[in-house]
Amino acid sequence: DYNSVIKALLKEKRFDRAEFWMDQMTKEWCQPSKYSFDLLIHAYAGRQDEEKVGYWLQKMLHSEIRPDAYTKTHIIYMYGRSGRFDEAEKLMQELKNEGEANDFAYNTLVKLYADHQMTKSAYTLVTQMRQAGINIWEGTYMSFLVAVALYGKDGDTHSSQSDKRGGKGGGGA
Repeated sequence: DYNSVIKALLKEKRFDRAEFWMDQMTKEWCQPSKYSFDLLIHAYAGRQDEEKVGYWLQKMLHSEIRPDAYTKTHIIYMYGRSGRFDEAEKLMQELKNEGEANDFAYNTLVKLYADHQMTKSAYTLVTQMRQAGINIWEGTYMSFLVAVALYGKDGDTHSSQSDKRGGKGGGGA
């Protein structure tokens, strides 16, 4: 199956070959699935390759496959890792508005906030999660607690705007 080949190639960091096989699916009259696109989007988001994420997201939409919370959460992760919290928060709000925000999306954003010492934002989101009954994963909660212990609960040292302008934060971007 093509997805197994693509997944194996991405695991070996053979992105060019994975893309080749994705194209082969189309040429062989085999419609790529949402999972096929998610494999590539996830891999490129992890590398913070926004150009490739955008390319595969457009191909996904062109194939009339709608990105869901899983797909969008990987894009949130890409934005947050690079300190672009305005974009991450906008996409999270979109998930909330569509009723698709899930524990994966919430936990991803809390972890990103904690990793960027944005404890006030993390604290606010953890509070919202508790009130809504959304599961806080153990690893996320530990990252959150460590950040709060180090920087305090009001310790947002990085604003979305300063990250966007190349200020402090963003994990060494």
